[in-house]
Amino acid sequence: MRSINKILEGSYPRLQYRWRQYLELAGIKTFRWHDLRHTCASRLVMKDTDMYIVMQYLRHKNLSTTERYAHLAKFKLLEKVGVLDNCQDNDLIPAPEVIALISC
Repeated sequence: MRSINKILEGSYPRLQYRWRQYLELAGIKTFRWHDLRHTCASRLVMKDTDMYIVMQYLRHKNLSTTERYAHLAKFKLLEKVGVLDNCQDNDLIPAPEVIALISC
């Protein structure tokens, strides 16, 4: 079986030439491969994927690197809090501690 290096030998310049043509046809003036990685991470976070899973998928060594994308999940927080808008008064039974605070 031929090695991948032998198969791809000499094809990189052609690939690079074609890629530039496609970018030009699409009207894309600035493109970086890392942008695709960033888009992938952003979409995973916006689809409510656990940050630890995103970290593993991107092969980040630290969760703090992955947490750069956490701001994209803030709308999920608002969405989840919005669930409270649909609650009926009899759906919620406050804890005794809460009742004590309100009574003061």
